[in-house]
Amino acid sequence: MGSSTSPDASLLALPVELLRRIASHTTCSTVFNLFLTHRRLYAACNDRLVFRYIAETCHGIRCDEDIWRDSSALLDNATLADTIRVAFAVERALKLHEGEDPLLEIRPKDNGRYELDMHEWLPHLMALRHPQVVRLDPLPYLDIFYRTGPEGEGRWHQDVDDFDSTFTNVGFIILTSFLARRVTPGVLADDLQKYGNQHYLQLQDIPYGLSRQVPRPIVEYGVSLINFAQCSAICVTLAASIQLAFGNAQAILPSLDQMPLHEWAVVPPVYRSTIDTFATCHVMKMTEPDFLHGVWEGFYSDHRGWGGESIKIDPKMRDIQLIACPPTDSDYLDDADTLPGVTVVIDRNSGGLDKVGPFNLSGTVDEEGQVCVIKRYFHGGWTWRWRGRVMPYGIAGMWGRDLTGEFGGYFWIWKKEWAA
Repeated sequence: MGSSTSPDASLLALPVELLRRIASHTTCSTVFNLFLTHRRLYAACNDRLVFRYIAETCHGIRCDEDIWRDSSALLDNATLADTIRVAFAVERALKLHEGEDPLLEIRPKDNGRYELDMHEWLPHLMALRHPQVVRLDPLPYLDIFYRTGPEGEGRWHQDVDDFDSTFTNVGFIILTSFLARRVTPGVLADDLQKYGNQHYLQLQDIPYGLSRQVPRPIVEYGVSLINFAQCSAICVTLAASIQLAFGNAQAILPSLDQMPLHEWAVVPPVYRSTIDTFATCHVMKMTEPDFLHGVWEGFYSDHRGWGGESIKIDPKMRDIQLIACPPTDSDYLDDADTLPGVTVVIDRNSGGLDKVGPFNLSGTVDEEGQVCVIKRYFHGGWTWRWRGRVMPYGIAGMWGRDLTGEFGGYFWIWKKEWAA
């Protein structure tokens, strides 16, 4: 008879290939426990393909809706150690999907911010559209979002290169969940209703409640500075506002199925202290002229009037043709700022159509993803400045007039093909 810590002799008698087959239909933690029982099991099952299969399936059960189609972006060139980390992250994700509270791991930091273990892996799996992860309930993460302010609004006022990656990634998690759930009529609206009930908000007041979590920009020398944390919160606010304003009557928001993020973002390995890296992993590709050139669409909010406590969402900005080119190929030196490190010029012949009428766009995008664009209507003489950032799911930011300090609202645009 073996000791109580030894595996059954019949298990040790199995051939290596069968042991690996059995291990690949369990969880990462189960395989770790097998490692502790006998050296032969460790030698047999400590295999990259075993952990890859665990990562790509839900406890070894394959079905069409649970196939992780984007897994190759993380796993094709991963080491054994990184593959194990991904398998463990997927196991953690399944626990969240089964109802584990992510707030159990929230850790307050001395500077008033929050730190969560999930930031080391959850945004990464979201970006690669893991089927269980994108179906997570957004409400716990909205709660994290809500905890950031408004009384702590100043904590997000940082230099453009010193944004808060944790807050940025929380916004990304929420937005991805929103976009995944918008395909089922009524589900996202129900989520927002629950959120409103939790925070004593009427449904129509939720956009304003969310907007209070968006910090106002710092203004230096008459210029508003916008960072990624602000733009991430703007996307969350506008996604909820658009849903409540227009519902599911048409394909209003972009679709995750049409946005293979790994094609324009270098998603870093999980559990490798990549919180900051993840927050900007999309910037290099999205600040290239070839990526930005094309047809876009989106929305803007109007916060003027109503005592600032109501948000109006105008109908969609349509057929926005961005003519993007390198600075050396353009004679653009119009009245938008020439930012240091500019990689893309939005040619003055760019433009689109919204409720007010036709407009043109001209401006710049720099290597850090900062966007400065002038929106000029053909009729009426209205001119507004957009300041924002390229974000994983488009371009987002604030509009208004810098020199007068007039804040108009938010904007978020995305490629038209993403909403097909």
